[in-house]
Amino acid sequence: MYAPSKGKPKDFKTGMTSAPNTILAIYLMDVQKFEVRGFKYLFNGIDMYSQFIYSEPIKSKTDVEVLKAFKKKYIRNLKSEPFVLTMAVNL
Repeated sequence: MYAPSKGKPKDFKTGMTSAPNTILAIYLMDVQKFEVRGFKYLFNGIDMYSQFIYSEPIKSKTDVEVLKAFKKKYIRNLKSEPFVLTMAVNL
């Protein structure tokens, strides 16, 4: 049975970030079934503040190809302070 809560309601944050281009969710999508002109993967990124979606086809998922797609789609749209990009690589 429903009963109203006692006490003051809690404050919840409405978003993960307070400025654009601070948090980017990145995903590599395997689309080998639908390969067109040698492109087998899609590099996707979502800016968590503005919900702007970036997408770039890539031919392989090597670190060089992924970094090239990231620079092409994300860094050229970046107009804030410089940042450091780190990548974890499984050896």
